[in-house]
Amino acid sequence: MSGQTSGIYNASKVGVSNGLPPSMPQIYSLSVNLIGAAQTLDFKSLANLHRLQNVQGIFIDNSAGAVTCTVSTVGGPTLQIPASYQGLFPLYLGADNTVTLNGYGQINLSLLNFPTPAAIWPTAAQIVTLNGTSAVQDVAAEGYLSNLQPTLTAISSGSVTSPATPASTQLFAANPARKYMLIQSAYNVAGAVFHDLWINPIGGTASVGGLDCVKIAAGTYYESRAYVSGAQINYYDAAGGNNITALQQ
Repeated sequence: MSGQTSGIYNASKVGVSNGLPPSMPQIYSLSVNLIGAAQTLDFKSLANLHRLQNVQGIFIDNSAGAVTCTVSTVGGPTLQIPASYQGLFPLYLGADNTVTLNGYGQINLSLLNFPTPAAIWPTAAQIVTLNGTSAVQDVAAEGYLSNLQPTLTAISSGSVTSPATPASTQLFAANPARKYMLIQSAYNVAGAVFHDLWINPIGGTASVGGLDCVKIAAGTYYESRAYVSGAQINYYDAAGGNNITALQQ
């Protein structure tokens, strides 16, 4: 038929990754002698020379170090390894492919291109006895590992009664550490009915249909997902005098 074309396409298999590199697992090791000043290691050449790609983990040996060693990457967590300890951690190298070390003494590092768990242990294990059975226990190591876990603050309430005379009103003060937010539309207890609510999530004036304003329709609620604003949150209830339920973390 005129003006139409057709074709036959070959479908390709889509693989599911298990995190392992297509090549064999590889390890790149080196030693750094720290004298108290931070040192930044640039690993760009590793990928350029195909010596180690897709770094996913790091082994840190501070058994010969005199103080706690810190290892950090741009945009990533800061790892802490006490003197006389070793550790294994997941690691993501940022776009600059650099790792910054701080400490004192000889530090041994190994970069790994396969998934690794987080673990830390002393070079001289502490032995305790549990019901007659020997077991290795190290409270300090557990403390350093706990630093890798996210810290969640309790959910706090910002619930209020909206002004009888409608106006743009602060619901939450600015909170750069805010991780979660839920706001329900306005509710009139006496009439048992919901009303529309307008919020401005970036700190500006809230109004009906105003710039940067978001409508929470009657009987619905807004709940943050992947992103939540850390700015001051203002609201506008055109009906006035209603309950506003709001939670943040």
